Amino acid sequence: MTQDSRGSGPRDADDQPIFGSFAVGSEQDRKAREALRQLRETAQDDSMRRSVESVLNGRTTIQQLFDSPEIKARMTALNERVQDEVRQMTPEQRAEMMKRFRPAEER
Repeated sequence: MTQDSRGSGPRDADDQPIFGSFAVGSEQDRKAREALRQLRETAQDDSMRRSVESVLNGRTTIQQLFDSPEIKARMTALNERVQDEVRQMTPEQRAEMMKRFRPAEER
């Protein structure tokens, strides 16, 4: 984190790219930053909070975060939970869910 220009405390480095493919300040960049901020605020442990914070303040990359054992474990658990939920859906429910992932012009 960098120091706020008013001296009120640390702030995220919003001028540092998070994803190489997202222009700083773009809608995708803002959404990614907000998701990371939410993850930081809801993290169950200090290690995860510090890892996410280091991405937000430009000390590490998002790739380094995704390569961390903590994130890999969370993503594996999330993937298993989603797969279980999808298996419990009817074919119609699965089709409806998949429709939401298609580009708007194909829906």
